[in-house]
Amino acid sequence: MTAEQLKVFLTGSPGEVVERLKEKSIKLPSWENLKKEYDPNKHPVMDKTIYPDISHKGGSMEYVTRITEDLQRLAVKKTTQLCVGIPVERIYKTTDDKQKEVAAVIEKIMQNNRIDSVNIERCNMLFASCEVFTLWYAVEQEHNLYGMPKPSPLKIKCKNYSPINGDSLYPFMDEYGDMLAMSFGSKRKDGDKDNEYLDAFTSDTHVQYVNSGDG
Repeated sequence: MTAEQLKVFLTGSPGEVVERLKEKSIKLPSWENLKKEYDPNKHPVMDKTIYPDISHKGGSMEYVTRITEDLQRLAVKKTTQLCVGIPVERIYKTTDDKQKEVAAVIEKIMQNNRIDSVNIERCNMLFASCEVFTLWYAVEQEHNLYGMPKPSPLKIKCKNYSPINGDSLYPFMDEYGDMLAMSFGSKRKDGDKDNEYLDAFTSDTHVQYVNSGDG
């Protein structure tokens, strides 16, 4: 799909475009099913409809012993430790002073975003739910955090999205597996309303769709 074809793809009524963007070429297990294993409080032994407490004559109760094994959460934690327990080291191959300055700024951006904690969080999200999306974005805010000679007019920040937090991720790929658009759905409270948002990103466009309950 070319850039022009993508623009055509993104035209039409908001409802039609949202349905197209939500088409996933990759089938993954739903978080609704995965969290039944990941959260020990949702294991079968905790379900009183499956393993009810026993009521005896005379009114006495025999309570079922409910012991859970938190092995899935432990497996996620250990796998994350194997990946980023030793913090990721970024290596910059610079050839001149300008490139060294850019590398230093990138490293400052990483440090100011607490990238080691971000990596731990997104690995936990990935290994638990099979999906994670990290959005890097800029906000207009003058500061001197990056060690540049002049104040920077922009601050670079990031945020992780995952089904664990109630988000829905929709990567849109072409027939060769290249990503043409990335969308994520989330619910946010606007005043006394819980609105549903879908943010869609292409290489040069950001479109936000909002459903406030009436389409």
